[in-house]
Amino acid sequence: MLAWFTRWKTPNMVLTMLKLVFLVMIAVFPSFGAAQEQPSAADIAKIEQTMAKWLAHPMEYGVAPKRIKYFATVRAKLPDEGASTDVQIVEYEMPDGTYGRGLVNPLTWSFLGSVPYDALGNEGLVTAYAGWLWLFPALNDGRATIVFEPTTLQRLLKQLAREGITDVTVVSQYKVKTSELFEFEGVRNGVKIRGAGSAGSKLIFDATAPQASLPVVYTYLAKVIRGEI
Repeated sequence: MLAWFTRWKTPNMVLTMLKLVFLVMIAVFPSFGAAQEQPSAADIAKIEQTMAKWLAHPMEYGVAPKRIKYFATVRAKLPDEGASTDVQIVEYEMPDGTYGRGLVNPLTWSFLGSVPYDALGNEGLVTAYAGWLWLFPALNDGRATIVFEPTTLQRLLKQLAREGITDVTVVSQYKVKTSELFEFEGVRNGVKIRGAGSAGSKLIFDATAPQASLPVVYTYLAKVIRGEI
């Protein structure tokens, strides 16, 4: 294409052709260059109210937020939702100064604790939410359990050792039907790591990575659900 453009002698003619190419791409690929649709003012008010009500629940903070504001919408593949779904992110500040970003639709939720939201990004936050969205109900309805005698853990530990990961500590374990997966911490080349998965399928981050600020099992599960692992 660049060679073809050399036939055009003036910058204005080149710019005109580039604009035409861009317009064709938009016509052929409607999502190309398209911004996420902003919810209406009424929808934003409802989203904010939903998050505020969740935060004020006795099992959460137990008080209304000091400040709450719609932040962004992210379209994501979620478990059991079929097509991609719009997930709304809401930022809030509690009376004690705690800052957070919660998620609304299909379930309202916020990860507690210190989360580097800007470094993690909206996509990273929604990815972890997608994994939580599968695991939390599964633990409640019995599809998954944390109480079992693992039979595949040693395979995972041996594989981690072969990959140079030492001082491994299993943080949590889960069993889904006959599959076992583990969340773990360890050291690789003198650097602390956090990971989740099994001997045949796992996800590992440096402990300082933004994704490691939340349970890695959530991001791992989301990537499995999306077919990325």
